Parts: sequence; structure tokens; C-alpha cells
Amino acid sequence: MAELFDILTFDSDEAENVPITTTEPDWTDVLTLTTTQREAGKYLLLFSLQFHHASTSQSFFYRFSLDGGSSWGVEYEKEVKDRHNIEVVEVSSVMNMTLPGIIDLRVQCTKEGGAVCEVLKAFISAQRVG
Repeated sequence: MAELFDILTFDSDEAENVPITTTEPDWTDVLTLTTTQREAGKYLLLFSLQFHHASTSQSFFYRFSLDGGSSWGVEYEKEVKDRHNIEVVEVSSVMNMTLPGIIDLRVQCTKEGGAVCEVLKAFISAQRVG
């Protein structure tokens, strides 16, 4: 039987100061996390973004892919209320991997309009939880 610490893996990556210059329908890659081969099991996937968007009438959008960008989940939208605000968003998901494989997570962002927009800090992780 495998040791507990060999089974419960944790992978993460982070980025800072990523300018978002694209407007929809184009997207900017913010973070990518590609693991080595992982055993079948239950994985907790998480990403968080701290961003600034200097507009009170234009939205900031973000999305998350579990398969290296072949397909994308829900597109989330956030409209800030103050041009000087720094917003924080978090998204988590549980993935049941039925066969051994590679986890390839991607996070992308875009914006409306020409206002200055930047992801100040971003974090992504994949952790085996069962």
C-alpha cells in the first residue's frame, strides 16, 4: 500500500502583475498548472485572483479550464463599483479522475472597454483529497 504522503499530492503556481489588455472575445492567459502523471482519485482544484479594473461601468471576466484549454467552464463576470477598488475572486471545483492522468489547469481573463486592468496576484492549485 502506498504511503499517505505519496497519495495526497499538492501542486500550485502563482503569478503577479499580469496586464489584461485583451477585450472580449479575446482572452489573456494568466496561469497554467500542468502536473506530472497523477493517480486516479478525487482532486480539489482552486484558483484565486486579485485584480484592479479602473472602470465602474465595464466588466472583468475570468474562466477556468480543466483540460488544458480544450474546453472552458462557466465564464464569470465581475463589475467593480469603484475605480480604485482591488477585487478578489475565488473559484473551486472537485474533479474525480477515474484513470491515472495529467491535470492541466488554465485560467484566462479579459475585460470590457479600454480601462486599465491588471491581475495583481493569482494562485492556482490541485490537491488530492481522496
